[in-house]
Amino acid sequence: MADASFNKPVLVRVEGTHGRSEVVELRTVCEALRAIHRDGLGGFRVDSLVWQRATDRLMVAERDGSPEAIEAARIALLALARQSRAPLDS
Repeated sequence: MADASFNKPVLVRVEGTHGRSEVVELRTVCEALRAIHRDGLGGFRVDSLVWQRATDRLMVAERDGSPEAIEAARIALLALARQSRAPLDS
């Protein structure tokens, strides 16, 4: 299955190289999962309900691929970014 794309990209801040914060535009479910698991979006707070919900919705969207699942994943990702004080858009 092709990588599921969001209707509107999500702009977030993640820790980049040399400990500097950098802006990342997340356009796909795969990019969002990478930002959470590799770049630390959400602070690796696996005990956080918002973190769990975002990763769950993103995994469902990756498997399902329906527009509804992808939008639900995007909304959950925005909630995680807001909690992390990382969003640049809404």
